[in-house]
Amino acid sequence: MPVFKDNDWATFTPDPTDADWHIFEARETENFHGLIGPLQVRRAGASAIVRLQPRPDLLNPGRHVHGGALLALVDLAIFPAIMMLEVDPARGVTLDVSTHFVTAANGEQPLDVAIELTNETRRMAFLRGTIEQAGAVVLTFMAIIRKIPAR
Repeated sequence: MPVFKDNDWATFTPDPTDADWHIFEARETENFHGLIGPLQVRRAGASAIVRLQPRPDLLNPGRHVHGGALLALVDLAIFPAIMMLEVDPARGVTLDVSTHFVTAANGEQPLDVAIELTNETRRMAFLRGTIEQAGAVVLTFMAIIRKIPAR
């Protein structure tokens, strides 16, 4: 498993409740990165899994996870995932995300974002993934990340 170092915008700490997981948390919780909250992250073969436990403030009036929250989760989950997948450098900006909603996500069970690196060049990382809940696919996506070298 990769060894993570805290950086200027996030911390990685071992999850005290489950040794397979790490906690990824934005340092500045008052900005957009703090909107979703702490995420659990782990490696699963060629994929990284990023987990979110839905909260009431992420639900729509129908008591399902709001579609906007799912889209934000995709974008925010990419960066701890590329760190877990050891993309070098594990810093970047999102150039493109294409998503397809498959079914609604309830507000009771964890959401697992499974992300796989499909190709990597010197300047780009190409990813595909799903958001799953209780074994059912909720959303599929593809993303392109422009890698930014460390300062």
